[in-house]
Amino acid sequence: RVLLGGPGFGKTAIIARLCATRRAVVGVHLCRHSDSRKCDPRRMVKTLAHQLAQALPDYRAALEARVDSLAREVDALGTTELVDLLLVQPLIAMPPPCGERRLLVIDALDEAERNQKNELLRVLRDEFPKLPPWLGVLVTSRPERPIATKLAPTDPTELDSKAHAAACEADVCRFL
Repeated sequence: RVLLGGPGFGKTAIIARLCATRRAVVGVHLCRHSDSRKCDPRRMVKTLAHQLAQALPDYRAALEARVDSLAREVDALGTTELVDLLLVQPLIAMPPPCGERRLLVIDALDEAERNQKNELLRVLRDEFPKLPPWLGVLVTSRPERPIATKLAPTDPTELDSKAHAAACEADVCRFL
């Protein structure tokens, strides 16, 4: 699922609330333009793998069973292969967790652009659909044309500030 909204619309606040109130959230990556580590897709994959291992015992066991070979392979792999090795294959092989669907959250995808390229966008668009159906992915971004165009097949939800202007103004008045 993709949630698009202009600057200041509250996308990160929505994500923060979701993470604080929903146990189904098993991994979060917050992109930040000023931090190259937060724009690195390999680091995102490793971070999400770590968070998933903390949240899902079966996933952790699958990684621990291969820890020696993973340690040798991880640094030599490209991003696509890393997603497959650390996320797709172990998650598909494990039984779905009991209860509700689990969720990965990627916030501020638009901030991951570097030199007019967004490698995180490519990974999310091309590799994350391979994840098992019990694991959803929620991505937030500003509705910038390259992102909106590339994510159009996912049928993104766009928070329209014009359509919600009165509600936004009421929120500001309540806050003040």
